[in-house]
Amino acid sequence: MNIFKHFSTILGLSLAFCFANNDLQAQCTTCTPNLPAMPADTIYLDSFPNARKGVYYEQTASFRFPYTTTPLAVIAPGTPANIALQSFEITGVSGLPLGLTYTPDRTPMLYNESSPDTRDGCIKVCGTPQQSGVFVVNVGLLINVNIIGPTTQNIPITFIVEPDTSATFTMDTTRGCAPLTVNFTNTVQTLGNETWAYTWNFGNGTTSTVENPSAVTYQDTGNYTVSMRAISTLALPRTFLSGISVTSASDCSDNVGPLPFPVDLFATIGIVNGAVDTVTPFVTDQNPSVAAPIIFNFGQDVQLQADSNYYVWIQDDDAVFGIGNPADCRRIFFSADTTPTRFTLTNGGLTVIVQLTRDTLFDRDTLFTEDIVVILNCDTTSVTQYELDNNVRFNIFPNPAREQVNINFELGKPTQEAQVRLFDALGRTVKTEVWNEYSQQFNRTLSLDQLQQGIYMLQIQVDGKVYNRKLILQP
Repeated sequence: MNIFKHFSTILGLSLAFCFANNDLQAQCTTCTPNLPAMPADTIYLDSFPNARKGVYYEQTASFRFPYTTTPLAVIAPGTPANIALQSFEITGVSGLPLGLTYTPDRTPMLYNESSPDTRDGCIKVCGTPQQSGVFVVNVGLLINVNIIGPTTQNIPITFIVEPDTSATFTMDTTRGCAPLTVNFTNTVQTLGNETWAYTWNFGNGTTSTVENPSAVTYQDTGNYTVSMRAISTLALPRTFLSGISVTSASDCSDNVGPLPFPVDLFATIGIVNGAVDTVTPFVTDQNPSVAAPIIFNFGQDVQLQADSNYYVWIQDDDAVFGIGNPADCRRIFFSADTTPTRFTLTNGGLTVIVQLTRDTLFDRDTLFTEDIVVILNCDTTSVTQYELDNNVRFNIFPNPAREQVNINFELGKPTQEAQVRLFDALGRTVKTEVWNEYSQQFNRTLSLDQLQQGIYMLQIQVDGKVYNRKLILQP
């Protein structure tokens, strides 16, 4: 009985977000259903937001199952109303990314209350996802209908874990059947003036040191830790003012002291139209014409800013007993980007030798990201090829698929017609084909162009029987 297909799909879309691999960590704390006011015989499902790799996740979702198919008839037109639903039971879940776990409000997850009691439940999901990507979660659901007995559904659902915001790379897939080919995208943001060194480890014995490595194919089942270490080296050239020497300051003189009158010089270094950087101590009772040069050294070299113009202002301290202002001996100007490291500048009676030094500072930074690729055992007997009644065989490959999928369908006896339908996760028909051929074996290719990535159900109807296979479509 397929009247529950739409309902179980919608149910699975919410419930699949609630489960994970329990063997990785302890379960979450228990939860209590928290529902708004609503009719007792209704369908209600909270939704779970996307998770993010490496970020702790803890969410609780509440739900309500109906007593009858009446609410289902609203969602899926054509479904008979007023059919009693004896119970709902979630029988099993698999496929969520590593690192999450869940706790339901009850064990087993059986919801069989009768009016006036409502069939309410909840699930708390917690943990830190260790993988990013789009994952296929399989939810097992058992719907018990009085008039026909139990009906089982296996619902494939998409669950999304967004990448770490600081991740240095992304992968186009992180889970699939062996052999699985994975493409890697380097997301390191470069400034353009630094050099980068990359070290990739793909977890299967292969490594790379290129910026954008080729795709890697994983042949064997298992969990593979993929890592990328990016080391940047930024070369920062620096210029310092290490000293100045005054060889002439004829515009300044003192009127006291021995002849020729000495001067008490000091220097101020600053940025043109900017702040004063350094003021030197006095060099007292010196005359450049006699004791040239007068050398000004700094306790620590003055680091200059690139693309900036500086001045050296020489003054003579004419104050007597603290009275009076310094005399202006003029200024000289130079650029921090001047090519020579030693040069002479003159302004009127002032002559100054400027001494620069240069070096390079290497600034290094390291970025590191790990992610996990899970390779599943999807051999032909357990996943893509099935032994059905009367020697019917149904094989689809590749799965996951991209642009097209190959279908091999074999019956025990010839048939005149086979109807093929492809449903999306909401139960909508997105493709239909009719194979009019008197045969017992069909080998066809189904185009998947114009379809979005996600989970689909491939259905073949022949001789009054329906056969379904899950199909995963990758970008």
